[in-house]
Amino acid sequence: MPGTDAFSRLQSAGRYALELEAVSRHFGALVALADINLTVAAGERRAVLGSNGAGKTTLFNAITGDFPPTTGRVRLFGEDVTDLPVHERIRRGLRRTYQISLLFNGLSVIDNIYLACRGISRRRFSLRRPGRDESAMETAETLLGAVHLEEARDTLVEALSYGQQRQLEIALALAGSSNRMSRGAPASARAISSWRCWP
Repeated sequence: MPGTDAFSRLQSAGRYALELEAVSRHFGALVALADINLTVAAGERRAVLGSNGAGKTTLFNAITGDFPPTTGRVRLFGEDVTDLPVHERIRRGLRRTYQISLLFNGLSVIDNIYLACRGISRRRFSLRRPGRDESAMETAETLLGAVHLEEARDTLVEALSYGQQRQLEIALALAGSSNRMSRGAPASARAISSWRCWP
């Protein structure tokens, strides 16, 4: 986050958090993306605007590896990840949320975040109930505050507004890594997609 040593070093090194170089994506004869160039500095926000079918989701898919670029390069913090599969990009910290919410509606907000934190821990298969001092629970509490859902901590997800559910999804994405994240388009005809990148 801004003000940290890593953030300052990255900015002074002149490296971008995300860099797209002549990225194109073809589906047979259909050209969905053509020569997209984009740079996003650490801590910077960008929006991708366009009507339905303009290629916004395809662009996110090219970045995350769901549909790798046909041509061009994708770099995360200086590392070329163009040819890496999705799971390798995830290991390097790239996260994504989707347009359709996939949350555990019958569980509380904190339980959803805890499960995301627990899912990447070494003890993820343990059947023991977590204690307040367990690191995954501590991380879940921190993420709860980071997305400003403290007042909804024990609320069932099904009772949350759509906006609160999107906030919760961001917490789940950050549970894997707070380094790099892209956020897919909200469900609307003229969708806005944005990135916030942290070192």
